[in-house]
Amino acid sequence: MDKDLELVKKAQSGDKEAVVAIVEKYRCVVTQKARPFYYIGGDQEDLIQEGMIALLGAIWDYREDRGTSFKTFAGLCVENRIKSVVTKAKRPKHSPMGDTVSLYSPVSEDDPETTLLDLVASTAALDPNEELVTREAVEHFSQVAKSELSELEKQVLYYYLKGASHQEISDKIGRSKKAVDNAIQRIRKKI
Repeated sequence: MDKDLELVKKAQSGDKEAVVAIVEKYRCVVTQKARPFYYIGGDQEDLIQEGMIALLGAIWDYREDRGTSFKTFAGLCVENRIKSVVTKAKRPKHSPMGDTVSLYSPVSEDDPETTLLDLVASTAALDPNEELVTREAVEHFSQVAKSELSELEKQVLYYYLKGASHQEISDKIGRSKKAVDNAIQRIRKKI
């Protein structure tokens, strides 16, 4: 019986030392599989960790009767997991900067000099003119929200501004997560 197969069988029957032995033996394989990949917002160690998770899954999922060696099976599991992580990370909705707005971006096209950072400043530090500008910006936002947003978009915006996740909003308003995401995209375009 091949040494890997023997270790896998022990690991599948609950032998923790066998699991450790397999992980140590295949650490280099995982590192090698992760080396050619990169994604924004993560580093090589993240990919290696994902590969190690896939290796552990391969230990539990491996079946000798399927006609492939454990080494081949584990290598495919690791590579597929790493490719999957990289592919998902490239999607716009997973972009680390996807939901962010620069504090230095202008509040409106009409007033490119006023930035969000200006509006975030403490109200105690505002002079009467700045307070007026802030109130006007808030009123403008409210008017746009009232006049241009549908009822669904208003509901979604309400929960979104309270910090609810897409799934939480979906649960609260009884719509699919995709419908919530679409509503948020429309809101961004309108406001």
